[in-house]
Amino acid sequence: MKNAFFIVFVFVILTIATAFVSTVAISLIHLSFSMVAGESLSFINFALFFQVLIKVLPFSLVFACLGLIFYFIRHPNISILSTLFYFIIGFSIWLFAIPWMLSMQLAQKPLVSEYEARRLSEGFFRETKSSVDYIARFFPEGGAEGVRIDTSSSGHIESVFFDEDVQVPEQAFYADPLFEKTIDLPPVLEVLKTFFYFARTEVIKSLARGYLSYLMFASFGLALLSIFFVRNINSWKLINVSLVVALFVSICKINREVFSAVLFDKMIGFFQHNNMLWFTNRNNIQFVINISITLCFCLIGLVHFIRQRQKIK
Repeated sequence: MKNAFFIVFVFVILTIATAFVSTVAISLIHLSFSMVAGESLSFINFALFFQVLIKVLPFSLVFACLGLIFYFIRHPNISILSTLFYFIIGFSIWLFAIPWMLSMQLAQKPLVSEYEARRLSEGFFRETKSSVDYIARFFPEGGAEGVRIDTSSSGHIESVFFDEDVQVPEQAFYADPLFEKTIDLPPVLEVLKTFFYFARTEVIKSLARGYLSYLMFASFGLALLSIFFVRNINSWKLINVSLVVALFVSICKINREVFSAVLFDKMIGFFQHNNMLWFTNRNNIQFVINISITLCFCLIGLVHFIRQRQKIK
């Protein structure tokens, strides 16, 4: 019983650590992307820190479960009760915590505007799709004046009045276009950022369609939790850790591809042509794939367990 409750303690510590590191990292990335040339930047923004913390907490819970698998690799002799606690925690996260947290986030007004630093500064040349703009000065009543250089074959230069153009469009990821080609995320962080936005968007879409649709998406979590069954497939712990990481990344990749890859677009077209309408829903395809992965891991784990028992006898 003590070991089982210690699993809960380890999970809480992992969640706190993961949430803190993720929040600090994303806050710094957000601040760096909010930089505007010629403007000062405050690195102490508790409102932003809190807002980011709320957003990353569901993902921190998921990564904490991955941390528990690493803990089980380090301590292979675990009780049935500890295993039960692991799955209770995992199911609670995906069935209740994640939808509740996302619903709360959507219901609350953001403490910090996502685009609060979008007003550009004067005295700099900035490249757009069809021109290079120079903002000379702002007017107290709003707007600004400057110069626009046409980058097409005409090369026309004209004095212009900027009204809303001094604001970067909200779909732009960088607050100032000057930094778009200057600041590059490391490849690992770029992948994590992309997956973060994908997962959050798809969870929100699934919840909007109803809880049953979300349950289909939550099969993603079941596949991740089932990695537990293959955690000790090899006698070398380093190989087991590497395998767990590879499987975790692969499952995330597969689930993302369901909603974006051309292959699945062709599959849906095939199912539509053959009147297999149930499979034309991407959440249903995702459900089938994740259940198949889960059953596969369970079978591998069961075979490994039986073989280990036979060796002991």
